Amino acid sequence: MPLIEWNEHFSVNEIFLDSHHNKLLNIINNLYDAIQNNKSSQDIKAIVLDLISYTKYHFTEEELLLAKNNYAQLEQQKEAHAIFLDKAWGYLEHLHTDYNKTGNEAFEFLKTWWNQHILELDMQYKDIFH
Repeated sequence: MPLIEWNEHFSVNEIFLDSHHNKLLNIINNLYDAIQNNKSSQDIKAIVLDLISYTKYHFTEEELLLAKNNYAQLEQQKEAHAIFLDKAWGYLEHLHTDYNKTGNEAFEFLKTWWNQHILELDMQYKDIFH
């Protein structure tokens, strides 16, 4: 069972960003599955690196699109993105010591981030894409 399942409630009315969010959710669920199934620390690190890499790409693209649409809360988005990346790197650094403990903390962080960032912060720009 996935950690979080995509549904239309997550849509921000922009197909490009929705596809990014869906891919991010797939990576998060892959990480969850890997830890639940006791995959090797190398496999888990690879997924975390994929999450960080794709997240950087997504954040860059999202910020460019928001800037192009003169989104007033762009700086708030950028700050939230920087905080997420710092946390993700922190979890990656601690995976080698205890990935079960770190993994559980990471999942709580990712679920909270998903709910706060996508369902609250990103939903604030939803109306600019009509």
